[in-house]
Amino acid sequence: MGSRFYMRNFILFGLLASSYLQIPVGEMEANLDREISVLFKILQKLQTIYGLDRAITFTGNVELRPSLEQRAMDTISLPLYSVRFELGVLNQRYPSDNYVVIVIFTGLDDPSLAAVKDKALQNTEVFFVFLYTSPRNEKKTLWNGLYSRVIRLVLGADDNYNSAHCSQQHQYRTVVYNSSDQAAVTGGGNISLSGCIGLMIVEFIRYLNATFYILPVSGQQTSQYEVIQLPGNQSVDVVANMVDNDSLKSFSPMVTDSQICVVVPNHRLLAPYRYIDKNVNIRTYPIISLSILGVFFIKYFAHRRRSLLDPIFSSFRFHLAIPLPGGQLDRLPLADKLVEVFSFFFLGLLVGATVSVMSTAFTTGMWEPQITNVETMRASGLKILTADPTILQVFKDNILPSSLADLVTVVDMRTKFRYMTGLNHNFAYVVKTHNWKALRLYQQHIKTEPFQIAGKELCSRVRAIRIPISPKSPL
Repeated sequence: MGSRFYMRNFILFGLLASSYLQIPVGEMEANLDREISVLFKILQKLQTIYGLDRAITFTGNVELRPSLEQRAMDTISLPLYSVRFELGVLNQRYPSDNYVVIVIFTGLDDPSLAAVKDKALQNTEVFFVFLYTSPRNEKKTLWNGLYSRVIRLVLGADDNYNSAHCSQQHQYRTVVYNSSDQAAVTGGGNISLSGCIGLMIVEFIRYLNATFYILPVSGQQTSQYEVIQLPGNQSVDVVANMVDNDSLKSFSPMVTDSQICVVVPNHRLLAPYRYIDKNVNIRTYPIISLSILGVFFIKYFAHRRRSLLDPIFSSFRFHLAIPLPGGQLDRLPLADKLVEVFSFFFLGLLVGATVSVMSTAFTTGMWEPQITNVETMRASGLKILTADPTILQVFKDNILPSSLADLVTVVDMRTKFRYMTGLNHNFAYVVKTHNWKALRLYQQHIKTEPFQIAGKELCSRVRAIRIPISPKSPL
């Protein structure tokens, strides 16, 4: 159960002998927009009577200013100007008389009061609204305190004014919300938002006292969404992904887990110049070299009186499995004839198989071995990119394998983002759990995902993270 601050409203009216009009003074908690409706009703009435054409807000130490201003624009239907106290006194920027000034302050030392304390305004007809909001650090004092009377604040020296006395205020107002009940927000459906962003959206919708609807869309979920036609011409504001058996908590505060992992390429194409190295064992190189030299010397010494180029070209023809015509074969010396006859079948079979394998490799490509652990990661020769300088210390502290620390390269965030979104498989990357989920969503439209988490060896230990979302937070 979470409870919000209590709310106490009191509005006073008075007239100044100078040309100031009615001045309501109010105190209310800044986050409870629902309770500001009394103030807005007064402003709406004043707009009808006096024909106000604009509203100006002066704020100093108030944090949730945009929420109040949005409600003011929606309620009184006036152009609203937000002015910070650093911009100077009011009269120097807005010379027109026909407007209302909303001054939000947290105490007598608030700079907003000094910003509107302008002598030139005493001869104008400007309607002021002074709204006092209690500071956050005075929550305990205000909760235990008791207000017996309220005094109106008057700017400028004036002896002719009316004051009002309020009786003792004993009405405390407490709003309690059961944070585990999602029906008030989602409309009672059996689908709810979860995850870090989802919970913040839920809290924000609850803060606005609004309702959102979840519209399941058929089709495979990818990073590209085409929401064209929906029932009743509805528009989609937030696109979410369906997750079965999500382990994240569906209430706030939430508890989730996080890891730091090395994301490696799932399939890496082998460069064509490395096809022979990957398919031919290095131990066979001496045998192949000896056979080539043997064939060359046999053809050279069998035709000693011929040019040196003749045995060279004859050796090329032999190793390419190009047969000789019958007449030329009969005229060959015995040693050369034995090589041609007994070796041609096996050589032709070997050349045919090699051509078939190479044709397939050039057509479909060949792949590097999978990266599954520290050894294969180091054998791959990949650099590990990160934009966080502290990641290098993570490797040195053996949170991630310290043997890979020399592979870490720190780059700027723009470079890393360009490589990752471009699915550049020439590098490995360090990501956290929530970044990995976003990357998986990004690459779901590809038949074979380009990146994967290699395994437990390339991940840190699971860390439990508690993310409290305050019931008073706009998120």
